[in-house]
Amino acid sequence: MEAAAARQAAAATRERANIKDLTDLVFHADSLDGVDQWLDDQIAAARVEADLRRGAHLCGAGRAVAALRDRGETIARIAEDAGVSVVKVRQFFKHANEAGAGSPGGDGDSPLGAGAAAEPGGAVSADSEVRSSAN
Repeated sequence: MEAAAARQAAAATRERANIKDLTDLVFHADSLDGVDQWLDDQIAAARVEADLRRGAHLCGAGRAVAALRDRGETIARIAEDAGVSVVKVRQFFKHANEAGAGSPGGDGDSPLGAGAAAEPGGAVSADSEVRSSAN
């Protein structure tokens, strides 16, 4: 009789453990779908953010090329001085008039600050605009 009771107790213990593990299995299996959806949402949001950043940089580069062109620089010279291809400079120039970027000075949102300009090689000079207008 005690052997039967021990077997019943062991079976009950095993059944409780099985129920707990099956509950965990179902929970985690269902959660996998949520993780996949979360990942899809994160990727979509990152793509939107990347597109916004890319557009801002294209417009900024376009404004800079337009300003250089307005001061008489050629596309070839701009490309040489900037260390990029002529094709890339032309691509930037196409974006010069997007999102209110038509004016050479832009909208004042330059990360370099008002009156500052990037010189060839990446150096920044606050008086580069003064020097270029004196030429």
